[in-house]
Amino acid sequence: MLEATLALVAEVGFTATTVEAVATRAGVGRATIYRRWPSREALLMAAAGELAGPAPAPDTGSLRGDLEEILIGLADDLGSGPAPSVLADIAAEAGRNPELRRLLDAHIHARRQASLEVLERAAARGELHAGTAHEIVIDLLAGAVLYRLTLRASAVDASIIAEILDTVLEGISP
Repeated sequence: MLEATLALVAEVGFTATTVEAVATRAGVGRATIYRRWPSREALLMAAAGELAGPAPAPDTGSLRGDLEEILIGLADDLGSGPAPSVLADIAAEAGRNPELRRLLDAHIHARRQASLEVLERAAARGELHAGTAHEIVIDLLAGAVLYRLTLRASAVDASIIAEILDTVLEGISP
């Protein structure tokens, strides 16, 4: 059902993907879908969650190494197949749909926990300026990757991630 949902979102867009269309594509009844997901939005976010679930908090011993692993994972999860267009559709629809906004915020919050853990460890090791705003650092890093993937439709490879990290770490390193 989740694969059918992602395929439909990629084909017709987020707003045109209905529970009925997903049920038909997946070969199940609508009641089967509603037993697992209470709403269309919950189904769509569950499908999107298949693209990029919660990330583990790597511990390479350095801030750069940890962030590099996180960003490579993000780019790998969201950089191919229907993921960039699905992500763009979800972001656009979340601006108009409060239920989807709530579900997306919960997904983003869970995904950011690994980055927060990495930044807290780095701060304890003295790898950050005192008072560095961890949430803003995550926005800068993830935002750069997501912008390139969705709005520029551009690949994000190891060299791009290295440039992003060079730029951000220069500003936050002591």
